[in-house]
Amino acid sequence: GETFIFPPHSQFYKNDIGYLETLVKSGRTFSLIVMDPSWTNRFVKRKRHAGGPNSYQSMDNDILATLPISKLCTQGTLVAVWCTNSKTHLDYLSNTLLPLWNLTYVATWFWIKTTKSGKFVCPWNGPSGKHPFERIILARKIIPTKGTLEIEPVPDKKLVVSVPCAIHSFKPPLQKLLQPFLTSDNQTLELFARSLMPYTVSLGNQVPLLQHTSLF
Repeated sequence: GETFIFPPHSQFYKNDIGYLETLVKSGRTFSLIVMDPSWTNRFVKRKRHAGGPNSYQSMDNDILATLPISKLCTQGTLVAVWCTNSKTHLDYLSNTLLPLWNLTYVATWFWIKTTKSGKFVCPWNGPSGKHPFERIILARKIIPTKGTLEIEPVPDKKLVVSVPCAIHSFKPPLQKLLQPFLTSDNQTLELFARSLMPYTVSLGNQVPLLQHTSLF
């Protein structure tokens, strides 16, 4: 009896991350993969114990190492990973996950969170330890035997500024911002998704939660 709004040319699988193996077997590849892993942290653990039907679920970071990301990439595929400001998570992503996924690091972007009046949502290096920004780590699948990529390089340290959504961990969409740096117009794959985007295949065990009409 619930009503949801689906954007055009969107596709979704309401399933956990293990469904990726099915996509791999189908032979599909993507020019852009966006993922927002539920990195383990104390806030997420508290939400998980709250026990609500829409409570945010965390996962063991080592599960990320088992994901067949490389098999879903073709030459030049761009992969964007949202990451917390935890040095542990950043080091694990750079030193363990990217090599396992056969990806080459290319840039770090920063999402600056502001209020509607343009002020930072919290102080820099304040007593809470929080920062008014999050990182987006960008990497590519580069196959040396297939020659040099003829594509515009991704600029480093680009700033993306927006007012954050009241829904926990809901990130601004990156597809249009990253479009100039893609090798083709092939579909995007979004992992750990809770909402839908046009021309995007979304996979997550809470999708399409944020397409409910009550949010529009």
